[in-house]
Amino acid sequence: MATALSPGLAAGGNQLRDLFLEPAEQALHPEWENVTECFVANLRQAVGTDIDDPRFIELTGELSLASPRFRQLWARHDVRGQRGTPLRINHPQVGEMTLNRERLAISGTEGLMLVVYHPDEGSSAADKLALLASAEGRAGGEGGGEQAAVRSGADACGGRDWDRGSSAQGRGEVWIVARGQELLA
Repeated sequence: MATALSPGLAAGGNQLRDLFLEPAEQALHPEWENVTECFVANLRQAVGTDIDDPRFIELTGELSLASPRFRQLWARHDVRGQRGTPLRINHPQVGEMTLNRERLAISGTEGLMLVVYHPDEGSSAADKLALLASAEGRAGGEGGGEQAAVRSGADACGGRDWDRGSSAQGRGEVWIVARGQELLA
């Protein structure tokens, strides 16, 4: 279900990289400029003082060279933490919808996060997400809950070991479990 929402949520993907370098991912976000601002500010917050991490260096170097928007935002040195927020998505199959995005720490774990995208009950976004879920089920998924390794991040704004996580479809929701900095993985 996660990849039905955004191809950037596929195993081995990096949604931060895709957000700056892939036109298809950019087209999903009608508020792309705001989304990129939040992603970059959260990247700075999540990395903290661990600026010697080779994956961090490689990713920021690649994005600095390839994306003028990333360069501009990176030079601002904004630092902002994660918070729940609505996310507008312009999906190529079902059109525009607003999903609520929550990123929750899992207590007793080091850096494990649960990211939940959910529509308001009874909204057109709920209908559109259900349509995506049913299409995903017919396309060969097991409509009740795919398991896939993902390296993700979404709208706004995700450790230390930057592991892969897993994705599952809940009832009218997309859940993504990611370890640590979901933007770097």
